[in-house]
Amino acid sequence: MSRTYTLLISLALAFSPALAINGNTATTTDPAKIKIQQERVNKIFNGFITELKKDPKDYSISVEDSTVLNAHASLGKKIVVNSAIIDYLNETALAFVIAHELGHVEGHHVMKSIARQGVLGIIQQRFFPTSDLYASASLVGNMGFSRSAEKKADLFAVKLMNKLYCNQPGKLEFFKKISASGVPPKIMEYFTTHPLPTTRIKYLEEEITEAGCKA
Repeated sequence: MSRTYTLLISLALAFSPALAINGNTATTTDPAKIKIQQERVNKIFNGFITELKKDPKDYSISVEDSTVLNAHASLGKKIVVNSAIIDYLNETALAFVIAHELGHVEGHHVMKSIARQGVLGIIQQRFFPTSDLYASASLVGNMGFSRSAEKKADLFAVKLMNKLYCNQPGKLEFFKKISASGVPPKIMEYFTTHPLPTTRIKYLEEEITEAGCKA
């Protein structure tokens, strides 16, 4: 893999929406505060589950004590929200983040990603064990797959938000804060796992305004 390509990947990952407040993810958050945060995300999440007419026993959402501004979906219809992002966002923006992760759950994106990477890994081991070109192509392909899944989760979230939070502004606060911190060149979008914040803001604002809602 060339130095230039490796540098592009490194720079792109530096602009990932998972932003660290500091290098140490360990915190000393008061357990009582985590409990309050858990109740806060439960209320938002239960509203979504009710709107989707799903069985709440099939899902779970938990707060993790962490200084990393992030949330993620995992196998088993589970969502984890880091404590830092709960304090970082307004209520509507936090709801959007949770709806986005629910979009990953409903789209089975985690399982699909694992399956895709497993198949590509088997192909490489069987046919291209020493090929840097194949490894590079697989990496770019996986990033493209991830960006597609991110956009699908975004669009799932915005439709859900338009139903329950239509007249509440601030839905895109997370992406706008990221944009304000510095946006990489457009070409970097092709070397990241997520669309650029400015790209996301554009298509999400269009979906929100077309529905007659506030962004």
